[in-house]
Amino acid sequence: MVKRMIDSGVLDKLGMAASGLCGIHCLILPIVFVLFPYASVAFVKGEFFEWSFLLFSITIASFAMVQGLLVHRKLIPLAVALLGFMLFIWTRTVNHDVHETFSGSLMLVLAGALICGAHYLNHKFIKNHKCACSH
Repeated sequence: MVKRMIDSGVLDKLGMAASGLCGIHCLILPIVFVLFPYASVAFVKGEFFEWSFLLFSITIASFAMVQGLLVHRKLIPLAVALLGFMLFIWTRTVNHDVHETFSGSLMLVLAGALICGAHYLNHKFIKNHKCACSH
């Protein structure tokens, strides 16, 4: 079943969507707090929410990147995903008020973009490999 999801690109598309949502979350959250300081969005800012979402993203990326590596034999997507996850974890552990600083939010957006890019590359490499093998 996981192999079919990899072949069809579902996991990479889900990973790109999750990474994109993460980036939007990191860009929008500081604006929401400035415009609506009393908005009840504490659950979105919470540690549990962010670390749970990160664990979900790592799980999807692990399946997608390893299966992709077995198909196309290129380490680039895996390396880019690892860089993105390391940047996210480093930023979150160093700066606890990460969403309240522009640089912290920017680093998280960059981490999300790297993870999204890794899924895109993985999907592209799988697709190109399948085209090359089918002829």
